[in-house]
Amino acid sequence: ASGHVAETEIGRLELTDPRTGAVEVLLRPECVTLTATTDDDPAAGLVVRREYFGRYQALTVRLRSGATIKATSGPEAGLSVGTTVRVSTRMPSVAFGANGSR
Repeated sequence: ASGHVAETEIGRLELTDPRTGAVEVLLRPECVTLTATTDDDPAAGLVVRREYFGRYQALTVRLRSGATIKATSGPEAGLSVGTTVRVSTRMPSVAFGANGSR
């Protein structure tokens, strides 16, 4: 991270507080946006699980590295298991230092 920006597997993410060096970024599922895309998109992942909870659904996306990200959306989101998606965020994210400090 450098200042209010962290370089991640899904691209540059804005941070709530300035950081320097290696960080872990917390992504709240309700702040993650998924958009259908192509396999050659560098921020692409694959929807591997979809669960319905009435007014919303929870989606699990596996990134190229094998890491997973959770996202929530309304029941109308038409992203099925097996869909390639671009992962982005709607809000600045919280980052923790490599030693767990905030």
